[in-house]
Amino acid sequence: RGPAVHKGSVGKVAVIGGCLEMPGAPHLSGRAALLSGAGLVTLVVPTSVRIATLLETPELTYRLVGGYAQMDGSHVK
Repeated sequence: RGPAVHKGSVGKVAVIGGCLEMPGAPHLSGRAALLSGAGLVTLVVPTSVRIATLLETPELTYRLVGGYAQMDGSHVK
């Protein structure tokens, strides 16, 4: 990569998912995207999932959705 390259110019990935029962799935997908060469990876997840993964991979960015997602697709406020 050249010296003028920044994280927004080498590929962007959005990972949408996560729930209380499986908070690590979006995190693993996000890390895989980073390792594959994506410059900017955003996880679109419930707040509970962000809390579970924030310290492990701080280079991931987040967009939070309200409530707590359940595996059956329902939400708890």
